[in-house]
Amino acid sequence: MVGSALAALTTDLTALIAARVFQAVGAGALIPISIAMVGDLFPPGERGVPLGIMGASAEAGGVIGPLWGGLIIRYLDWPWVFWINIPLGAAVLLLMIPLVKSSPRFPAKVDYLGGGLLAVSL
Repeated sequence: MVGSALAALTTDLTALIAARVFQAVGAGALIPISIAMVGDLFPPGERGVPLGIMGASAEAGGVIGPLWGGLIIRYLDWPWVFWINIPLGAAVLLLMIPLVKSSPRFPAKVDYLGGGLLAVSL
């Protein structure tokens, strides 16, 4: 949401590109974190529906996003494309709080060897 606010407040192209890079760092983590949350919140046999909803939502966003973006730019102004992300993101965060607090915690062993090999290979 910080990247969206920065992008909406920019007045030059260089700052807009920097804000979009900042926004992309957060957005790049969105899908992996969402998939991990489904893994934490649902048992293996019940993960299909939530993952299907995630996939359908991503596809719907690809279709609806440009339409909404065009309407926003037509009737408001381009910074509103970024401002609209802030209340939507805040609403999603507020809706997720009860789910995260109530999710079961399973003790997990840390795979230090695997993590080290991954770090070296990257």
